[in-house]
Amino acid sequence: MAYSTVANVRSMSKIASGAVSDADVTTFIGWADAEIDKRTGKSWSSSNSKTDYFDTSEAQVNRDWDDETGLVTPSTPYFMEHNSFKLTRSPVLSISNVWILDRGADIGSLLSYDSGASSYTDNTTEANSVRGTPFYAFAETVGVGDIMYVGLSYRFLGITISLSTAGSGGVLTWEYYDGSSWSALSGVAESASGADDLNASGKVSWSLPEDWQDTSVDGNTLYWVRARVTTAHSTSPKVNGVVPDRDSVISDEVSSGSYDWNSGGRLVLKDDFLTDEYSGLRVDYTYGASSTPTVVETLSAVLASKWCLESLMSGSYDDVSRYRVGDIEVSKGEPYTNLRAAIVELEKKEEVLWKELGFRNVMLIS
Repeated sequence: MAYSTVANVRSMSKIASGAVSDADVTTFIGWADAEIDKRTGKSWSSSNSKTDYFDTSEAQVNRDWDDETGLVTPSTPYFMEHNSFKLTRSPVLSISNVWILDRGADIGSLLSYDSGASSYTDNTTEANSVRGTPFYAFAETVGVGDIMYVGLSYRFLGITISLSTAGSGGVLTWEYYDGSSWSALSGVAESASGADDLNASGKVSWSLPEDWQDTSVDGNTLYWVRARVTTAHSTSPKVNGVVPDRDSVISDEVSSGSYDWNSGGRLVLKDDFLTDEYSGLRVDYTYGASSTPTVVETLSAVLASKWCLESLMSGSYDDVSRYRVGDIEVSKGEPYTNLRAAIVELEKKEEVLWKELGFRNVMLIS
């Protein structure tokens, strides 16, 4: 929901619809709201979903705990004890997931099952090799019921598959083991058209099943996903390599009772720490506000009004506003001669409103 309205902007800027269209005013309001969110780091309207990642490999930590210089802050706010984090958006309304990630994980096992021969081929080494020998994901001649199994020691939410030969015409169903049988994964998505059928290279991702269990496949007990052929490919896909999504290999799930958080975005793990053993943290949360404060509504209208007026300064109206013919001074486009003065007044209001929100508007032009 927008912070301001077209009517509010027209009232503030005194610009009629014939000068700036409603569509343009709406665009300026959108820009204004985005600028406010960006500078404040908050959402001032309805709730939004956000995922933040924290990575120990990106944080420069002083190993001497007695050294007062402490931690060199990385791009994402990080704190010395490695159990306290600052989320990038606020006010925080709820936290749904806190996961400790293993960003260094490789594929634990990749098996290609030929339904015609009822046999498995272990392609794990080639799947993890940068310059390995390409291998068939299924069989050289694909049949319905052929399967590619991908397993890790931890639950994971995506893989990137690089193909040396793209499949053609095939259709796959992606499944996981729910403790008693193989079930379809939900939320399956692809980064490129055809990737989830191995008809193109790309990333395949899915939602985390609550009942996902590890199980044994050909003697390997892991968390498995499998791509099962439901329509055979006319060209059998060959794989160069498979990489787990580094932001979704879940080595541990932190329970809600094991962390504290506040609406300002501070998250503290009570029982876990990020050390060299763990390489990252993922936090899924919602943020926003139930109602938009008046100061934000006004600031949105001020910014949009200023940009509406500036759009009129770009040459849409007569550039010459005043000229002489002999001893006679003639005004041309008289309603627009004070645009600059109106913009300056809006900038003064903008400065005051930013200060009310705790920010200084360094862009003010005197």
